[in-house]
Amino acid sequence: MIVNFSILRFCFSGFWRFESSIIFYPERKNGDALILELKVDSTPEEAIKQVKDKNYALRFKGKMGEKPKYAGRILAVGITYSTKTKEYSCKVEAL
Repeated sequence: MIVNFSILRFCFSGFWRFESSIIFYPERKNGDALILELKVDSTPEEAIKQVKDKNYALRFKGKMGEKPKYAGRILAVGITYSTKTKEYSCKVEAL
């Protein structure tokens, strides 16, 4: 199955550290939405915690009193890279 997304935001923070948030809106209302959080020298759990703490999923809920814009799942994806071990870690959690 082919899934099409629109990218909402691609942000970098810090000059020497790479951290980014990328939000993928599904083209179909019932498709899965993705919130991707990338971090260096952190854990995937900390990346997902940031997604939850900053309420990134609110973008998919719609305004108060309106029906939600999307009926599919909202998935938080935390991807991290360790500069010591040179390894990547990933975790996916449904919000």
